Formats: sequence, C-alpha cells, structure tokens
Amino acid sequence: MPGATRSRTTSVLSIATLLILLLATAAHAQIRLDLPAQPLSQSLTAVGTLGHLNVMFDPSIVDGLQAPALKGDLSADDALTRLLSGTELHAIRVDANTVRVIAEPAPRRVRNAGATNSAASFGPGPVSLRLAAAAAVSSATGDEDSPAGSRTEFANGQTVSLAEVVVTGSRLLAKSSDTPLGVHTYSRDQIDKAGESSVSEFLNTLPQVSTADPSLGNGGATTVRLHGMPNGTTLVLVNGRRMSPSAAQAAGDFFDLNNIPLAAVDRIEVVPSGSSAIYGSDALAGVVNIILKKDVSGVTVESKYDASSRIRGSLTSLSLGGTVGNLSGSLILSFQKRDNLYGSDRAITSQGGLAVSELTDANYSSCSPTNVFSVDGVTPLPGLGGATYAATSPHQVGSATLASYQATANTLNSCGLYKLISLLPRTKRTGALAQATYTLGNSSEIFAEMLFSRVEQVIYGPQYAFGGPDFQQFTASPDNPFNPFGTAVGISGSILTQSSPFATNFYRPVLGVRGQIFGRWGWEIAGSYSAEYSNENFQHSVPDTTAIQNALNSSDPATALNPFTDGAWGPQSLLNSLFLDQNTRYRTKTATVDGYVRGEPIELASGPIGVVLGSEANRTTLDTDSPFLDLAGLSRHTYAVFGEIRVPLWSLWNNLEHTRREALAVDLAARYDHYSDFGGKATPQISAEWRPTRHLVLRGSYGESFKAPALAQLYLPTTTSVQPVTDPVLGTTQFVPTVVGGNPALRPSTGHSYTLSLGYRSSDDRHLTLNVGYWRIKSTNSVQQLTLQQLVNNETVFPGAVVRQSGPTSPIIQVNDIFLNYGSFDVDGVDYDASIRVSTKLGNFTPSVSLSQTLSYRASLLVGSPPTNRAAQANDDGYWAPRFKGAASLSWSLGGLSLDFTGRYVSGYRDYDPLPSGNYLQLGNFWLMDTEVRWRIPTQLTRGFGAGVRTSEIGIGGVNLFDRRPQYSNYAAPYGPGYDPYQFDIRGRILYARVLLSW
Repeated sequence: MPGATRSRTTSVLSIATLLILLLATAAHAQIRLDLPAQPLSQSLTAVGTLGHLNVMFDPSIVDGLQAPALKGDLSADDALTRLLSGTELHAIRVDANTVRVIAEPAPRRVRNAGATNSAASFGPGPVSLRLAAAAAVSSATGDEDSPAGSRTEFANGQTVSLAEVVVTGSRLLAKSSDTPLGVHTYSRDQIDKAGESSVSEFLNTLPQVSTADPSLGNGGATTVRLHGMPNGTTLVLVNGRRMSPSAAQAAGDFFDLNNIPLAAVDRIEVVPSGSSAIYGSDALAGVVNIILKKDVSGVTVESKYDASSRIRGSLTSLSLGGTVGNLSGSLILSFQKRDNLYGSDRAITSQGGLAVSELTDANYSSCSPTNVFSVDGVTPLPGLGGATYAATSPHQVGSATLASYQATANTLNSCGLYKLISLLPRTKRTGALAQATYTLGNSSEIFAEMLFSRVEQVIYGPQYAFGGPDFQQFTASPDNPFNPFGTAVGISGSILTQSSPFATNFYRPVLGVRGQIFGRWGWEIAGSYSAEYSNENFQHSVPDTTAIQNALNSSDPATALNPFTDGAWGPQSLLNSLFLDQNTRYRTKTATVDGYVRGEPIELASGPIGVVLGSEANRTTLDTDSPFLDLAGLSRHTYAVFGEIRVPLWSLWNNLEHTRREALAVDLAARYDHYSDFGGKATPQISAEWRPTRHLVLRGSYGESFKAPALAQLYLPTTTSVQPVTDPVLGTTQFVPTVVGGNPALRPSTGHSYTLSLGYRSSDDRHLTLNVGYWRIKSTNSVQQLTLQQLVNNETVFPGAVVRQSGPTSPIIQVNDIFLNYGSFDVDGVDYDASIRVSTKLGNFTPSVSLSQTLSYRASLLVGSPPTNRAAQANDDGYWAPRFKGAASLSWSLGGLSLDFTGRYVSGYRDYDPLPSGNYLQLGNFWLMDTEVRWRIPTQLTRGFGAGVRTSEIGIGGVNLFDRRPQYSNYAAPYGPGYDPYQFDIRGRILYARVLLSW
C-alpha cells in the first residue's frame, strides 16, 4: 500500500507538472512577426490573424495612427502592447479569443460579451493588455453612458453586437449601471487589502453584514447574514448559480462558506434586498454572489502568512492558465492552515466573571487543576481543620499529601467556562478551481468548471467531572492509591480534552454551452452537480460513568485515576478507555439543469427592449446519520420558470457624442418555483430607473421573495419526552408527553422588499461617486419552534398543538411542539457610499466612506406580544442590528507603491442580557483600524527570479492594528463567553505579510 500511494502521488505530480508546463507555454505562445511601419489598423489586423485572435476596434480611433515596425518572435499580448505604446489606446480582453482596442477613458463605456473577472496586467511595458473587469465599476452609482445596442467592427470587417457586462441582481444583458437594484461590488484588490484569509471573514467586515455569525456557534461552519436577518435568508451564489444548504447545517439551513477557497475568488457582489424573482428561494434578505477567477494567464504564485497572539495562519496559492487555439483553460490551487485558539489564550474567556463590579462570579469550579470536597459538604476534610473543600496546587506533580492541601484549604480553583474550549477551530483548507472554454466558431462555446475544496477542522473541549461544595458527580474512594485523605472525597475537574475532527469534501462541476443566434440573441444551457460529504468524529465524547467511577475506586495504580495532580489523571490509553466515540455523517447532493435565452427583440425610438426567458430544474437529496439529526434519504424536486423585460420609455440625444442614452426605463421580472413537497410560489419584481443627466441616476424597486422550509424542518423524525408545563386553563403544573420534530404542512416564509436610491458619478478624472440608498425588508411566516409554554398559552392560535383528554377544560395529554410558521421581521435602513480620486504630484489619493444605517428592526417572535425593537438592542438569538456599521478608508499610490488605511466602525448598542440589577451594559461605539502597504517591484529588480517575470509584489499589513480588545458582554448569560461574538473578533491584532510572483 505505501508503494501504491507513492506511485499515485508521483503520477499526480507528473500530470500536474505537465499541465503547468503546457498552460504556461500556451500563455506565452510566440508568433513570428515581420511587420513594416504601416497604418496601425493594418498591424492590428495582422497580429489578430497570426495570433488567432479577434482584434476589434473602431476605425475612427486608429485613423491616422502609424504603427512601428515589428519583427521577431513575440506573444500576441506583447505584440499588441508594443503596437499601442505611445498612443492613448489600450487593449482589453473580452474573452479568451477576443481583444478590443479602446481609447481612454473608454474602459468605462465598453460593452463586453459577458462579465470578465480579473484586473491583472499582461506583459511588461507602459501600456498593458488588461482584462475588462466588471468589478471595477460600482453599480451602486453608475457608469458613463454607452449607445444602446452599440456595434463594433472586427479587424476583418465583420460587424457583430456585443453583450454588455452582466451583474448580480438581473439576468438581463445590462451595463453594471443599469442594474435595477443597488449592487455593492468588492473587487479582488479590496478583498486583499482587507487582510482576511477566508470568504466569511471578509464578508463580516462589510457594512451590510450587520451581525457576523461566529463560526463556533455553528460547529465551525460559517455563513453570511445581511442586515441581521436569520440564518439562511441570504442566498449565496457562485458565478450566478445558487448553492444548496450544507448537509451538516441542515437544521440551520445555510450554505457553509468554508467550501469556497478565497484564493479562487475574483470579486464579491452583494444585493442587500430580496431577489427571489431573479434567483428563487432563500433571497429574503438579499444575495451574495461570489464570482470566481477567470481568464487566468501565465503562472502566479502567492503566499501569505499572518499571526496574532497564540494563533498563526498561512495561505498559499498557485494559478496558471493560457490558450491553445480555440481552447483556453486555467487551474487555481490553494492551501491554507490556521491554529486552534483556546479560551485560555484570551484573558476575557480564561476568567469569567468580575469584569463588571455588579456581576457575580461567573467562574466554574469544575476546572483544572482539580478541586476536592467533603462528600456531604458538612464533614471537614481530614487534616485541613474545619475546611470542607480545597484546591489542588497548580504546581502539584506526583503523589499529593495532606500538606499539599493545607495551603489551599477553603479555596477553589476556578476558571471561565470557555477556558479549555476552542474559540476558533484548528483548520486546514485545500481548494482547487479548474476552468476551460472551447470556442465553436464565432457564435458559441463550450465551457466547463470544477470547484473542489476539502476543509478539515478540529474543535477541542474538556470532559469534566462536575462538582462543587454541595454536589459531586464522582468521588475518589479511600482505596485509591493517590488519595491522601484516607476517606472518600468528591472531586471536580477536567478528566481529558476531547477533540471533534470535522472534515468536508465539496465538489461542484459545471458543464454547459452558450452562444449567439440571430445577431442580438444569446443563449445558454448548463448542467451542474454539487456534492458535499462531511464526517464528524466526536472522539471520547460519551462518558462511561461506571468505568470512570470504577477507575476512581481502583486500588491498582495501573488502572486508578489520579485527580490529585496538576496534570493528566492517568495514561492517555486509560483516559481514552473511559469515553466512547460518536461518529456522524452528512451527505447532500444537488443536480441542476438550467437554461435561458436573452436578447433585444424590439428596437424602440428610446432604445432596444431587453428580454430574458429561462427555466431551471434540480433535485436535492439529503442524508444524515447523526444522533442529533437523523435524516435518511430525503429528497426534493423543484423546477422554475422565470423572465425579465427591460423597457426604455424615454431617451436623450447627446449632440457632442452623437449617441442616444436611456433616460427612463422600467424593469419587470417574475418567477414561478414549484417544490415537490409544499407546492408552488410565484414572486414578481418591478423597478424603474431615471437618468435626468448622464451623471445622475434615481432607482426604485419593489419585489416579493420567499424562503422554502428546509427538508429537516419538514421531515425531522418526531421524538417524545415528558416535560413540565403550566396549564393556564386548569391553573395546574403537570408533566405531559411532548412531541418534537418536523412538520410536513409547513409553508414558505414570505417577504417584501422596497428600495430607493440616488447615485452620482462624475465623468472627470476625479471619479467622484456618491450614492444614498433606502431599503426595507418585511418577512412573515418565519419557520420556528416555539417554546412548550408558548404553545400551551396560545392553543387557540395553533390548532392541534395542544391535545386535551376530552374537551377544552380537560387535562392536557400531549403537546406537539413541532416547527410552525410564525413570526415576522420588518427592517429598514439607508446605505451611504462616497469616494473620490485626487491626483497630485505626490501620488493619487482616494478617500472613501461606506456606511449602513439601520433605521428600525422590528421582530415579532413571541405569540401575543407586540413586536420588539432590535435596532441597537442586541438579542441572544442574533436577530438584531447596530444602528450604524461602516468603514472609512484612505488609499494612496505612487508608481508601484501604495498605502491603505481603513477604519471600521460599530455604533453603540444595548447589551444582550441584563445585569442582576436589571440594568444593561452599553457596548459598541468602537473603531478597528486596518492598514496595508504594498510595493509592486520593478521588473529590472526581479530578474533573479527567472526570465519572464511579469509581476512581483510584496505587502505587509495589519488587521485591528491597535489591538482593540473585546468589551465585556453579558451575552448568553450565565453560559456565554464573556464577549459579543457577533461584533468582536476574538483573534485581536493580526499582522500579515504577502508575496506575489507571476510569469
């Protein structure tokens, strides 16, 4: 077997090496040129022909320009760079086989044949061949205008229609400025400058993500929640395709963002309002679209190392790609590690308690080292005077004596509950993204994508022997050879540290074909399959209490436990034998087929009408084998039909540019989803856009949305237990059988979204952008599980929940506490964005501000109670939002050097739970400061790394640079960690260094 493993490893490495060489060679494929000095148009045409590229340009922008002579073996990229050097022209890639030559500032007006994803530079020289990046344009404010239905001439004289950039929030072909909803776009550069190492960590820094869900609270899984709405109400897309909830999070009903390797991400787009008319279920609070890198050229290696107190991390990635004839492809590999962080590594979680004078001691006596007690709590311990308890010395080794305890009589070792628990799990992530496109002539292409990730996490926690002065779970007998008291004593402490390894393999292949027909119509058909396989092993998680007590009673030193020491109670093999493992398995699979056709069927005087029609169908299966959630072979079939139409109602003529632009347009969208379990749901959406000037845009929208009940909520097996309840009819308290489980009669949660925004973008080189957007989200029929007493107190509201013996005044014989549709949210607020670029002799300065303000957050989750205000008032269930969350940044760049400062702000809010006096602490009103300095090294200084180095870059930075510590919080009292995990990052200050090299 070892030999076979080595053989397989060698084969894989050989194949990977061969692929790297082939793609790297393809990226720099040489063409032999011998071009004389001649009109630029002729040289561009010649390079396109020899390099098998479609080189597109407007003849008017090259008219009169002469190209220099060009001779030698060059790549097409280098040839174009040299031809355009010294002009005001630039070449941008539309796709793998198409390049468009434009004049500055035309990059803001280009219409692409799809959203491209990278802003990386190709080739050396003062003029670079760049990819057109939709991420470079903020759709919240708008672009410069481009003629509707613009047509571009190929070098060979062929004229075709080019599609505009497609952005999140609509399936229509539209410029990013035309999208009906305010889309916040975060480029790869912004992601890097944030200094974070995972998708969820970056998302948690955004103003729209008002409450960051802690990974530990989800068993190490991560998610995103816009505006503080519940888990699962923010839909996650990858490249515009929806992601199914992870099997291990079947109860929480959300997709685990750990499955997306950060190294593969090009940009992230956020729509902070309901979008079910476009994307279907789960988009109640909005949509997060994670767009992966594409059009990778050459070879790029990047490595990052970060460190904070007691925790280290690293992230390394390799990207390679290129084009051979009609085939282009890329491969991105990433490897990431992060240490475990114990509660003992942070002062606020190591000692729970006395940070606030009004609080009682929140520490626990079941700690390490051990505490020893009189069994009855009254009789003094031998040799300790009148003391009935004592603490084991933190320096005790070997066999303890009575003298060892005399100095600690009547004292106890105590610590915070989280001292020995992982606050952040030890994590290893491996990711891979492979993509390929094969062009079929000039009108269609086949595309394929494969995303893979493996995430391994380990959460550590103690197995306690619980005890205190009044109660002990276990006792050490007088026969125990390590017991110095000569009588039975109670003990408390940590017996051993258990580990819970959790491993997930995630696969997502996509295969499809797309193209153009009839000139102005595009189409796409694709199939995708996502599979997630998770295994969790709760090692030593189930105590064998009989075996533990027998070991404490044993007189044989080889089999007896020694709790009278500051260290392990015995050999690891003995400790392990006292606990049983508990294995769990989770599986989810989703197969999807989708397709659409879109185009511009009618040309009005005001511009073309845009239309998209499509359909999708999928089948999801869920299988869990867990003592906590046993769901075997559940499945769901869905299909959907959808459509959108954009109608320009009014346009204005630009005499200067001789172009016509839309001034007023209306977008209509509708979708019908049918589920095999609960039926169908239709969702409409309408939006309007008015542009009184080319720089100003006013948008408004209304849409309906929904969230389908989770399979676990529908089909969780029922269990019955006996619980106490007070009967309000009879005025008695009794124990009644209580049935807990799924409810096949559940209906979807429903929502309504409203937006109104005003945006401005200047056309000068200052790039001033301003945007103010109002949003409101109303959600009803939320799926939740009410408390037993709430059901009994409101039995008329929930028919069938309370079963009585014979009539309305007879005793209760059963309560059905299953999932129900009840509860509502009504949240509204305003988002503000502003930025400007100022160019000086000292460099370019770009200050910017982004702020999300929650005006109100009303939630009605308790039957018979009025809605509660949750704006700036924290709640243990996590459903709330601070009044303000935002960021202010200043960027400076000069040549290859750049410096960025960002301050992240959270406004004040009321603490989660009251103090014993009934008063609340006031938290928040703090800033976290981040910074990064980056240097792009000149090419002449990197020749030592080998020939052909295209880009080399180093960066150093800090997150929470001034090490702002968490404020004490009464969150989840008395069992909380002592800080607010939704607003504070327990890692503290993080310093990092990053290196990038590309060839």
